[in-house]
Amino acid sequence: MIMVDGTMADISNKSLALLLLGALVVSLSSSLYVMNEAGTITGRALTSTGVANFTINNTMSIKFAGATVIPFGVGNVNSSQTCYLGTNQTKSSCAVVNCGCVDFNSTVSTQNLTIENDGSVPVNVSVNFTSGSVAGNASNFIGSGASFQFLVKQNESNSCGSIMNGTTFLEVNATGFGPNGAKICNYLDHLGGNDSLQMAFWIAIPESTPAGTHTNTVLATAS
Repeated sequence: MIMVDGTMADISNKSLALLLLGALVVSLSSSLYVMNEAGTITGRALTSTGVANFTINNTMSIKFAGATVIPFGVGNVNSSQTCYLGTNQTKSSCAVVNCGCVDFNSTVSTQNLTIENDGSVPVNVSVNFTSGSVAGNASNFIGSGASFQFLVKQNESNSCGSIMNGTTFLEVNATGFGPNGAKICNYLDHLGGNDSLQMAFWIAIPESTPAGTHTNTVLATAS
């Protein structure tokens, strides 16, 4: 029994049940809301880590730095004489002594070839010589009775651990040192300021040398 406008009224069991059910629903909804607000759990981490990395590869590489051609030029040899030309004045050449050369380029007397280690590791350096498709010895390069010599020296202090012929000119042999070449430097350093060497050349051209263009190619290999 409840009082409505001061009047007692009957409420059926069905109506009472609906009121109770409504109250229960409101109560449960409130409880669920409170639990969700108080006990929220998410997938977010409290800390996170990022990684940055890189890799440096070792590079074995050499190059001819600066001039790559020694232009002895065009000329001829005086009768019954020999013409001497060189890129290093420690050996007699037309730049320092009178000889049988006419009109050749004597200004190359100090122009050596420079081999530089432009890689990231020390290397051994070998060279071989070719004249066209054959070995680049004096006979093939110039002609009978000729001479073709070279010298290797430090271009920078302590750039090469061991040099093949640092103070003496050496004749290119009959094979031009073959396909494997001749080792001219053990341990050419890769650090700037100590990473290069020089090759000087000296040739003797007899009067009997055939006319025409004579070319020799130097191949340097790192290992």
